Amino acid sequence: IAADERINQRFRREVQLARKITNPNICRIFDLFQHHSTSTPVFFVTMELLDGETLADRLKREGPIPAERALPIALQMAEALAAAHAVGIIHRDFKSNNVMILRAESAASTARVVVTDFGLAYSLSDETVAAGAAISVEGEMIGTPEYMAPEQIQGGALTPATDVYALGIVLYELLTGVRPFTADNPMAVLYKQI
Repeated sequence: IAADERINQRFRREVQLARKITNPNICRIFDLFQHHSTSTPVFFVTMELLDGETLADRLKREGPIPAERALPIALQMAEALAAAHAVGIIHRDFKSNNVMILRAESAASTARVVVTDFGLAYSLSDETVAAGAAISVEGEMIGTPEYMAPEQIQGGALTPATDVYALGIVLYELLTGVRPFTADNPMAVLYKQI
């Protein structure tokens, strides 16, 4: 991993941004470490241990989730994004693979939902982080096509609405078991999003 400095910078930024958000529905990131057992240092992140499965895996296993069971999941996802937006952070890659549904502590309790992977996050308020937020090769699109907002696809300004759009796609997926825009290739999906 350390051979690619862009990936190392994304790890650093993920730790920096995720630590700004304090919410039980955001995966806690503890620190970034460097291991020197070879000539090339290896960076790794320590984070909260999450015992559960991704929403994407749950949907593959169970199919669509009935509205009464989907509501607590939807509310917790929205709360996580609202907490990020409150401190000026846009996730920028919100999708069902980045949502963990943890095992409920008892049959009567509601499962905790945790949003993960702030590796592509963008800070609206911290200029030092924001300056490196678009770490990419010139013209490289950052995000997952099936969940990208039109302004993100077109290189427009990123706002909390970018994540709200992705949340809408995840909610659609949660209730139907499929994404609203599909195609044989990523470019066709992007065209449908726009």
